[in-house]
Amino acid sequence: MPELADQKDRIQALLESAEKVVPNDEYYAALSPEQLDLKREQFSLNAIELNKIAEKKKEKMDEFKEQMKPLEVVYDALLAEITMGKEKREGRLFILRDDENSIMATYDENGDWVSDRRQTPEEKTGGRPSIFMNKKAS
Repeated sequence: MPELADQKDRIQALLESAEKVVPNDEYYAALSPEQLDLKREQFSLNAIELNKIAEKKKEKMDEFKEQMKPLEVVYDALLAEITMGKEKREGRLFILRDDENSIMATYDENGDWVSDRRQTPEEKTGGRPSIFMNKKAS
């Protein structure tokens, strides 16, 4: 109990000689070597646990990325189609000459217009006339 009295006396002495008393504030106190060793041990245990959780997080993120891949492929395709206003298709195409307008028109198997482009100098020298000459499907 004398230690407690010494502490009360110390606090009383500090109160009497202090210019200002801050009721409750944070500060850093020096650690003893034993306390420092304990903190290092706690730090190591914390780091190990943190690493385990980080590994689990990485595994889950990899799983999520795998789940997202097929959706991203569809997303990219739909975004491109919406942006361009066109849909990617596969099929037989027919390129027909339109000498009157100096273009080469491309049609699909249904006879629907797909695209056209200007004739190259080699294509302007003649060739087979087109059955779709000057006609574009609606």
